[in-house]
Amino acid sequence: MLYYVVVGILLLVVVVIISRWFVNARASRIARILKLLFIFLCVGVAIFLGVTGKVYFSIIPIAFSLIPSIVASTYRGAEQSDHKETENINDFSDNNMNREQALEILGLDKDASDADIKAAHKELLKKVHPDQGGSKYLASQINRAKDLLLKD
Repeated sequence: MLYYVVVGILLLVVVVIISRWFVNARASRIARILKLLFIFLCVGVAIFLGVTGKVYFSIIPIAFSLIPSIVASTYRGAEQSDHKETENINDFSDNNMNREQALEILGLDKDASDADIKAAHKELLKKVHPDQGGSKYLASQINRAKDLLLKD
C-alpha cells in the first residue's frame, strides 16, 4: 500500500514539473517534443504488435507516425500563402502609418503620455514577441507605433 502512495506522489510531482515546463516553454519547442513523442509512441506500438504476432496490424501505427510530417508540410505551405496575402494587404507600412493608427495599434487614447505608450508597448510585446511564438510582423508594427508616438 505504501508503495502505491509513493509512486502516486512521484507521478504527481512529475506531472507538476512537466506542466510548469509546458507553460514556460516556446510553442515551437513544445510542438517538436510532442511530434517526437507521438512518433516514438507509434513506433513502440508497431514493435509491440510485430513482436506479439500481429504484423499486419503493425502497419497502422507506422502510418499514423507519418501524420505529423504530412501536417507540417501542409501547414508550411498554408503559412507561406498566408504570408504572401498579408504582404499585399499591408495597411500599416512604413510609409503610411499615422498617429491615429499607432494609437489604435497600442490601444491608447489620443491623450496618452510617454509612460502610457511605453507600458502599452511593453505589455503588447510580451504577448506577440517572436521568441514567444508570436509574429515578427506584429512585433515590428508595435515597435513602429511606439517609435512614431514617442517621436511626436
